[in-house]
Amino acid sequence: YTLMCFVMVSACATVLPDGTSPFKPAGRFQAEYFKAADFSVFPMDVRKDFSHSKSKIVAWTGIVTDVKLEEPANQPSVSLWRIQATHHYYNWLIDHNISKEAYVLSPSGEGAFAVVISVDRYIASEREKKIADILKNYEKGNLIIGYGAPDTMEGNVIRLKNGFATSVQKSYVHIGQKSYGRVKPPKESFE
Repeated sequence: YTLMCFVMVSACATVLPDGTSPFKPAGRFQAEYFKAADFSVFPMDVRKDFSHSKSKIVAWTGIVTDVKLEEPANQPSVSLWRIQATHHYYNWLIDHNISKEAYVLSPSGEGAFAVVISVDRYIASEREKKIADILKNYEKGNLIIGYGAPDTMEGNVIRLKNGFATSVQKSYVHIGQKSYGRVKPPKESFE
């Protein structure tokens, strides 16, 4: 009887480690991308079979390594932010046990990726402030949660198009000691 109750409870509820809560998307846009994402596709899958992965929306986490503003001459009303990161596995839990480092990433991951986000071209009066804001949000060392569809390979960097990204300041991020691999978010993240 005890075993049956345990199995029934285990099938119905996710048991989260003490002092943690599930990651929750912040805002409507992130929630839409989060729900649409295929959490079973990782960078090495894309490198192995690019054509199979092109139509999927992915959600990858990593540490920002570079940010560039591209202003294509053939698209005068559009600017593209290209945010590059080194992929790290994330267990989709927020840890409340550590002082203020709540996002603990695995030291392991699957290489470089870049999220490309399209924005309206900045008008001169707001350009400097908007660029400074983006550079601060996606500062090197910050955590990025990047969403998008694998579009092209730039060397060994997977470029995600039609993207969305959010960041967490590096002071709230910790690369853990324990290495772990591919983890899907707990079902509570989708509620």
